Amino acid sequence: MDEVDDAEDLRDKYVVPFYRHLMADNALGATPELLDAVREKGSELQVGEVRRLLLGSWRPRVMGAWYSVAHPRAELGETVRLSLTGCQGRLTALPLLVSAIAHAGADTLAAIAAYEHQDRGHHWGADGVARAAAETLSRQLSIECPLPPATDDARRSMEGLLRVGRMLRGEA
Repeated sequence: MDEVDDAEDLRDKYVVPFYRHLMADNALGATPELLDAVREKGSELQVGEVRRLLLGSWRPRVMGAWYSVAHPRAELGETVRLSLTGCQGRLTALPLLVSAIAHAGADTLAAIAAYEHQDRGHHWGADGVARAAAETLSRQLSIECPLPPATDDARRSMEGLLRVGRMLRGEA
């Protein structure tokens, strides 16, 4: 997937202050204050701006994923799935997996499975959490999971990341 305009105009205000705290599994240690700040900043963004973040380089992509979780919009689902299948590793994949579940559509399990296969083949380190995300979504949809079982550690990571997503939405 080609990256689009790198959302340079959004970088200083919406990416730089947050991405280090929320990339990969760093989000598991995010404070409520940080998540409140992300939710507040996300409320300022239009759908097109979140799309630009989701299709940018890895740093904007991390934040586009979390902003799309904080303020889910149905029209972002396709972009989230595209971003997931085009991301290349743990830094972006974990937030995008949470976002994919938040924006689940008919082809979300296929997108997660495609990412898991690519990650496993390249040894990027997020294939286990992708399997846990697929298990989670399969349970929600009451369908069989298309991927091998996740480890308990991967399941705990996914559960923690989903908890961060709920906190971003003000649900926890």
